[in-house]
Amino acid sequence: MRIGIGLQNKLLEAMSMRIPSIATPLANDALSAQVGKQILVGENSEQLANQVIALLDDQKLYQRIAENGHAFVKQNYSWKEATDKLNKIIHTKHSCSRIAS
Repeated sequence: MRIGIGLQNKLLEAMSMRIPSIATPLANDALSAQVGKQILVGENSEQLANQVIALLDDQKLYQRIAENGHAFVKQNYSWKEATDKLNKIIHTKHSCSRIAS
């Protein structure tokens, strides 16, 4: 993934499915996953291709990045936490609008 717009969710989806992910530094900036542990990074086409080859050639690396990426998503991103925050915002906004009227 070479650009940063809209890629955070795609990376999170892949990582949550234990798919080892490779991205550019820009795409990983939104996540802050640990490079070499939770995600692989390449700055140009050659580096990205080399990361793909590394995953294909090294089953242990493949498994490590897949498992660590999955754990990263579970530890840092939660639907429950996100919806709780949204509900709090909606409830606060709703309460404020009742007070104002």
